[in-house]
Amino acid sequence: MGSATFSPGSGAIYDITTTSPVAHVLHLSHAASEAMRQEAESALEAHQQAAAEYSQQLDQPDFHPFVSLPAGTLQRDLSNGQRLFVLPDGTFLGTTDQEHFVFVDSAGVPYQIPEHDGKVTLPDSRVFELVPEARATHATDWIQGLPAGVHPVQVADGRFRIVFATGLRLDVSIPDRRVVLLNPTATVIELGKKIQAIGEEIQVNLVDNGGRGFSALESQHRGFIDQSGDILLSLVSGEDLAITFPTQDQNGEENPHRYYQCGGPV
Repeated sequence: MGSATFSPGSGAIYDITTTSPVAHVLHLSHAASEAMRQEAESALEAHQQAAAEYSQQLDQPDFHPFVSLPAGTLQRDLSNGQRLFVLPDGTFLGTTDQEHFVFVDSAGVPYQIPEHDGKVTLPDSRVFELVPEARATHATDWIQGLPAGVHPVQVADGRFRIVFATGLRLDVSIPDRRVVLLNPTATVIELGKKIQAIGEEIQVNLVDNGGRGFSALESQHRGFIDQSGDILLSLVSGEDLAITFPTQDQNGEENPHRYYQCGGPV
């Protein structure tokens, strides 16, 4: 810093050099002011960034449990804790507490739709992906009637394992349309295209509509397999299970989704 002069108003002229105490004070004051200015600018930038991030969060729609839905979808949180989505074409998609989704088409026809492989496929072929934590919640729609606290564990694509408090284990294969019961007594029952047992005797009765009734003599499980392959299973412990499998479309190709209108499956 070079020298400088100033007049305090009395007419006297003072010389301020770099070694002057006054110069030192002025230098410190300037440095403090500059530090305060930089701190204020940093605080302002942080505030602006936080405000922008908050605004962005408000602008982004919350489509949980879906990863995303079409632009223009409206979302409502219902008083019962479920969520309703109004899609841009005027159709409705909603969550339920019964481990399936509800879809209402443009004609007002309601459908119950299960989750399959982490996705929900509408009757009009639109597919919406679920967030990972929501997928297991709705996987049990293939298997209805499970007691509280008992949940299927997915062991492979389309394959689930269910273990009951009694020690009974059910292995359900959706692609194979088969259920295998492994009893605590080590007997095994296979239900599907074939009805057979290992370690115990099982009786099979044919009915007029193409279905088959069955009764295991030792484990005392019984039930019915209808013409489509769906299984109604009454366990000796008192649970009544309904296990549904994929249907086939008009071209004979397998459709892994079953839709339910009011009154039954379609």
